[in-house]
Amino acid sequence: MQVDDKLKLSENIDILNYLVKAKLFNSPLMIREGDAPYIIKNVNLFTRDIALVPADQDASKIDLPEAAVLKIKNDRKNISFVSSIKKIHGGKLIIADIPKTIEIINERKSHRYVVDTNYREKVVIRNLENVSSKIIEVEIMDISETGVALRLPSTYNLKRRDIVQLTVGSEYQFLNGIKAEIVCLNNVFDNEGNRFVKMALSFKKQIPEERIRIAIPLL
Repeated sequence: MQVDDKLKLSENIDILNYLVKAKLFNSPLMIREGDAPYIIKNVNLFTRDIALVPADQDASKIDLPEAAVLKIKNDRKNISFVSSIKKIHGGKLIIADIPKTIEIINERKSHRYVVDTNYREKVVIRNLENVSSKIIEVEIMDISETGVALRLPSTYNLKRRDIVQLTVGSEYQFLNGIKAEIVCLNNVFDNEGNRFVKMALSFKKQIPEERIRIAIPLL
């Protein structure tokens, strides 16, 4: 059963972290129903505002008045926040306040099993969207019936919505050949301060939970 719990970010550091990541990955944001998506061009900590521009440079000019209140959502509509327009430049560049809160809906559909670092399994992924892409060896971080999180040293030109295929040995052979969609790519740091990319995949076919539970030690 889908879990629909809501999380509200209200600490400045958490809000800024989300906005900076959204900028880094050019996450599409919907500023109004029916309009073309926007992306964050800049986050200004001094003036406490964000600069938004159309994801498509050929998009039509926006016809919103200055001081209008925006109810901004990501393209999956599970993250939302309210922001007021401070200024519009050229009908396309929007300067808006940094939001006071960001609301996130937890869409996780199944229990997540975190893999002990002593037992992390190596996985080979192949990008099916690009026949010339290289085969990449990564690590499993956590796994559920509906998806898996992997640790990569870099993005390797992978992007959201790419379809990849997994090759796994040892205890996770049930993942061999499975296809999955990339739903998230985030730059994060481990406890030692090492930077890496955490990639979340959504399986095209659900994995029975009992297959996961009999795999090598999980926490």
